[in-house]
Amino acid sequence: MTVEGVRHSAILSALFGGTDESDPLGAAQFIKERLYFATLRSKPKSTANTHYFCTDDEFVYENFYADFGPLNLAMLYRYCCKLNKKLKVSSC
Repeated sequence: MTVEGVRHSAILSALFGGTDESDPLGAAQFIKERLYFATLRSKPKSTANTHYFCTDDEFVYENFYADFGPLNLAMLYRYCCKLNKKLKVSSC
């Protein structure tokens, strides 16, 4: 299955319930069979072998003069700490 010429692994389809038609756009594998990123409309339920998490409500951009810019470096740092903690817990 491909999205804009990029081949997706079978594990992405299994993790996100994808088929050729519903393969999540923007899905990417960062650490083989361990860490994936995808943009989804709803959060799937975690299982014994998978853990899904969303930071949309936790890391909120506070705009300045009605802009929509990116999260600041403090938010990025907090996200990296959170992800690092999750990766350490799951490797035990």
